[in-house]
Amino acid sequence: MGDVLLQPVDVNTNAIPDPWEIAFFNSLVSAAADDDLDGHNNAEEYLAGTNPTNAASLFQIVNPVINGLTVTWTVEPARTYTVLSTTNLAASSWTTIFGPVSPCCGQPDLNWTDTNSVSRPTKQYRVNVQRN
Repeated sequence: MGDVLLQPVDVNTNAIPDPWEIAFFNSLVSAAADDDLDGHNNAEEYLAGTNPTNAASLFQIVNPVINGLTVTWTVEPARTYTVLSTTNLAASSWTTIFGPVSPCCGQPDLNWTDTNSVSRPTKQYRVNVQRN
């Protein structure tokens, strides 16, 4: 017997399940809209597991430390996280340096630590989140 894959209903085909849109907006919405004006559109809010109607609910890196870097972020269930870095933002070339990792067992946050010594070029970091 083959596997059955159940997909949530998405009448407006914006890659956001209709039940999520109805729960937050009581209607179908644009994936590109940023209703809470926090700099993240509805599609990004859905992926991150944040509230698209509350600007204080956002996915962010916290706790940078001088002479090193500890990246800490709050996790949501059913998500996979990856840390990437680059030394050249203009080149748009990102390298995975941690993950992918999924939180387990009610874990409230994840963190990753790197030492950015003066002998190495300055690095920029980003954390990608993907819905499982």
